[in-house]
Formats: sequence, C-alpha cells, structure tokens
Amino acid sequence: MQVFQTQYQPIDRPIEDRIAVAQPRVLTDNRTVVGVFDGHGGPYTAEYLSQHLLSEILEAIPPHSLHDIVPEKLQAIFDAFDAKILSNVTENFRFSLKVPVERIRQNLISKKLCQGGIRDAVERAKSGATALVAYVEEAMLYLANTGDCRAVMGRLENDGSMSAHQLTDDLNAKNPLERARLMAKQEEFAIVGERVLGQMEVTRSFGDAFFKLKNTNYTRQVFGHPLMTPKGKMSMHETHSHLYPHIISPPYLIPTPVTSTYPLSDAEVFLVLASDGLWDTAGVSNAWVVETVDHGLRTGQNDVAQFLLDRVKEIARPGDD
Repeated sequence: MQVFQTQYQPIDRPIEDRIAVAQPRVLTDNRTVVGVFDGHGGPYTAEYLSQHLLSEILEAIPPHSLHDIVPEKLQAIFDAFDAKILSNVTENFRFSLKVPVERIRQNLISKKLCQGGIRDAVERAKSGATALVAYVEEAMLYLANTGDCRAVMGRLENDGSMSAHQLTDDLNAKNPLERARLMAKQEEFAIVGERVLGQMEVTRSFGDAFFKLKNTNYTRQVFGHPLMTPKGKMSMHETHSHLYPHIISPPYLIPTPVTSTYPLSDAEVFLVLASDGLWDTAGVSNAWVVETVDHGLRTGQNDVAQFLLDRVKEIARPGDD
C-alpha cells in the first residue's frame, strides 16, 4: 500500500491539523492504519492523537479479527482515548477546585499548571480535534469517523471510467441525524445557527472539554487561567462565560465514531482522506478530487497528494488547513 500525504495552511497561523500512518513492526502483519486529525483551538489534541491513537488501535485489535469485531473495537478505543484526555485534567484538579479559600485554590492550580506534563494534559483537553481513521487489513477497509473529515473512494467502473464514492458522512450540526441527537436534549441552546451551543460546527470530537464537562469551574479556573491564556488574548473563561447557564446536560460533543466496513477489490483503486479544509473549498467536489487524483496516478506524479493540493490552489484559495 502506498500512502501520499500533504498539509497546507493558507493563512498566517500555525497549522493545527495532523496526519499519521502506522504499521506493525512484524513483517507478517500486513495491517495499515491511517489517520487524519483536524485540530481546532490549538494543535495539542490533534498532535496527541497523531502520536498515540494509531498505535493503540494496532495494539488493541488483534490481526485477523472477525469483521464485526473491528468496528466495535474502534468505537471502544475512541471513547476510552477521549475519556483519558478528560480524566487527566479532572483527576489532577478535582480537589484543588474544592478548596474554599480563593487565594489558596488559585495558588494550588498555578503550581499544577507550572508542571509541564499537567499543563500539556490541560492543553489537550482544552483544545479539540476531529478524527478520521482508516484501518486496512488484506481486502477489508474499516473506517472510524468522529467529526467532519471525509473519506472518498476512487472506484474503477466496467467502462474504464473512475467514479467517486463518499464513504463517510460529515458529522456536524447540519447533519440531520446529528441534529436530532442534540435536539433530543430539548434544550433551547443545544444548537444555535447550525452550531453546537452556537459555537462548534462539528458534533463529535476529541478534547473540547468545555462541551463535555458539567462542572464549568474547569473552564473558569483551569482552562481560563492566566497561564493558559496567550498574551494579548482573552481567556477561555472570558470568551465562554456567557454559555455557562446553557451547560445543562453535557456532553454536547461526543468522541464515539461512526464506523463502516467495506470489502476491497481491484476496482477500489484509491482512497482520499481529508479534512473539511479540502472539501469546503469553492469549486472542489468529490468527483473533482477523484478525477484529479486519478489523473495524477495515470501521469506518474511522484507525490499525488501534493499534485492534488497544487490543482486545488489553481482553482481557489482554500479557506482553512
């Protein structure tokens, strides 16, 4: 299996997305796992996912697992991974937040945030990332999608043409099923203007603790702490305090992926995994992407991912990474 990858940040800020590819070290184990992680609110969650999630998947799912076991395992791994991101914060600060004397409480929180490992854990929970993982073993493809990254297959038809097949749904507040799940909470502000709590387009993610924790003191005093606020920026407490009354029955965002399974044949030529930065670009469609990738493969381009990116930049300037 050959994997091409590229990233692009069209505006003047650090790229928050990550890509990862993992394979077992055992030569007889022919599994490949590819992940695309679309970060927001900082790169920390996406970076952590790119470094650790795929290896956990390979360790937790034995080779040659039954086809119905793999999707269940992927869902369990995603849920447990996110729970660990959140618990690394709640377990470190639960008792500090209960201290009644504000000066002592703030001093305890500050001391913890000065510890590199704890501060990193807070950054991972404060920021967020969507994730799309493709797990390939022999002639089977398993997809696990949390958020609005998208998988599109290029399939060779009998007449020799290449067709585009979208294999995942965009999991955001515009998606009818996702919208129904949130509206079932019967809360006025669960979705406002096609955004969760009026803030987030996606409905599933890793991190994003504000949308998952009932106790808003984590945002007030930990995520919103001066040590967690870049110079010249408003704190998370300042930007989110108007939403505190509407945190009624979290979580509003969940990490559980929508999984799917596809048998592969010679007709399935390639798979494109990308964040919404590609799919939301004006003039870009599933069919156009498949046609462009197919052309890149047929003309022997050394880096098909970069070839696709170059063609995208020719027709429109992408609005996000």
